[in-house]
Amino acid sequence: MAVKKENLIGKTVKVIANTNSHGLPVGTVCKITMSGGNGIWRHDSQIYPGSNLRRIDFELYAQTKEEIIKTLEELEESYKIEKDDLSAKLDYLKETDSTEVDETEFKVYRTLIELDNKRTSKKDKARIIAKLINS
Repeated sequence: MAVKKENLIGKTVKVIANTNSHGLPVGTVCKITMSGGNGIWRHDSQIYPGSNLRRIDFELYAQTKEEIIKTLEELEESYKIEKDDLSAKLDYLKETDSTEVDETEFKVYRTLIELDNKRTSKKDKARIIAKLINS
């Protein structure tokens, strides 16, 4: 009788061992992207791209409700930061009548905007200036 072959492509897995020097830390969560045959599987992790996992090196992984909520919150925060940054860059381009963002000039522009904000305390203004100097 033939052994039933697992279809793991697209499945989320968690690394539980390192029996073939794949380089992924135990606990890494990634997706299986393809089968290399003979129990060898490719993954999408960027930690050690191109390495292969043996079937005994991982287990199927299911996210918990708490992990999903945490991931969504992190994505929302990341999206908000990126959106705010792009909006500020667009404002900078409009105000300076530029077509490209000069990152150094933009940092100074953004600092000036924060310093002009009447709700920003002196302590926060000092931090903003220190951040500009150190960047």
